[in-house]
Amino acid sequence: MVVREAANVRKGPSIDTPRQLVLYPGDRVVATSHGGQWLVVSRPAQNEGSPPMLGYVYASLLEDAPGSAGGSAKAVADRPKVSPWKLDDVPGLEFTPAVEMRLGWDDNIFFKGDSGWEGLIRPSLEAVHEAERTTLALRADLESYSYPGNTQYDHINQQYSLDLSYALSPRTSAFASTGAMFDSSFESALEESGSVVDKQDRRVLDASAGFRICPDDSNALVLEGEAQTIRHEDDESDRSELGLTLRWEHGLSRRLVTASEIRTKQYDYREGTQRVHQATLGLTYRLSDTLTVSGQAGGAVSDSSFDVAGGEVDERSVDAVASASATWMTERNTLKASLALEPVGSTQGENMRRMLARVSVSRQLTDRLTLRATAMANSAETKGYVSLKRNRAAKFDTELRYRISEQVDVSLGYAYTSTKDRETDQKDERNQAFIGFSWTFLQ
Repeated sequence: MVVREAANVRKGPSIDTPRQLVLYPGDRVVATSHGGQWLVVSRPAQNEGSPPMLGYVYASLLEDAPGSAGGSAKAVADRPKVSPWKLDDVPGLEFTPAVEMRLGWDDNIFFKGDSGWEGLIRPSLEAVHEAERTTLALRADLESYSYPGNTQYDHINQQYSLDLSYALSPRTSAFASTGAMFDSSFESALEESGSVVDKQDRRVLDASAGFRICPDDSNALVLEGEAQTIRHEDDESDRSELGLTLRWEHGLSRRLVTASEIRTKQYDYREGTQRVHQATLGLTYRLSDTLTVSGQAGGAVSDSSFDVAGGEVDERSVDAVASASATWMTERNTLKASLALEPVGSTQGENMRRMLARVSVSRQLTDRLTLRATAMANSAETKGYVSLKRNRAAKFDTELRYRISEQVDVSLGYAYTSTKDRETDQKDERNQAFIGFSWTFLQ
């Protein structure tokens, strides 16, 4: 049995990973192969701005892609025979440590007007344990940022996740996931609403669990509950979340899968409460061996109650929910595009409507050289009771990566970020450039 963790799948197809798993629109997914049949055995997590989570049926219905999507046959044959580390005393356990180092220049650190060098050291560890009925996946990442001459910006980000899947029967399974993240509120606010806030420590703890029932090869029913707490150094914007999702997926053919989803979430803030109830219909369609499209549409009702200087405010809004994506993948090229319009819980407690667009391109120039580029645009709007009314952020980054060996990569990169308060027309920009080195420790 072969196990692929999503973080590796997203980096690109491996020698023996079929193309449809690379197209699979999930984030925290563990996929296994037994006798040539690939199945998803852990839940996908909804990405920001991603299309609907169509996958449980999708991965099992798609036809196997012929050959490898990971490069030419000669390149595959020339690769050294390396693999994750294994322990003889623990059958089924594989783990992969790695480390990445970067040195770069930032001309507007945290949009504070300071410029200088930025250093990054990022060790990580992935471990997967697979047994007859159980799959357990663990990932740990640590990012240590240092700014010589601007040490007030030094910080460390940490992220840990644990995913478990247990097969109760051939068609029924239970899954659970938990994670912890320690980072800065600067990145989360820029991603959430396009606004620039002061850097302060943030702690995120989350957990989820559920069941998946597949009555036949064309249907899957998924019930999932989730909980999350977010704590900041300044507790003004602390919040906790509870959510419940019911999803039904139905395969109409080997190329077309539909999904119906009902979701409810409650956000509890220090100064109020927000509830969002959402219903959507979606589909994923594989137009060809290289092109897959996904989309969903529906509606959401948001109710908020929070305190402002003038007293308590009650707010209700009814919003359209829509998203679409497309993935085009050939032997050496990958193009992914997505667009989402949705209501989200803001850091301040009031209703927020957000549009998020992403486009990413990857081109394998040679068997060892790869060029990647990503563009993102984020537009958020509130009624302005306690936060900025209309914000916008855009980011473009590109990276040229050269693989020295199966274990060692070097890279050059550049990133441009801009923000704008559309009420005051105030703008800000940031440029970053870096050179990097990464080492994956394999046997």
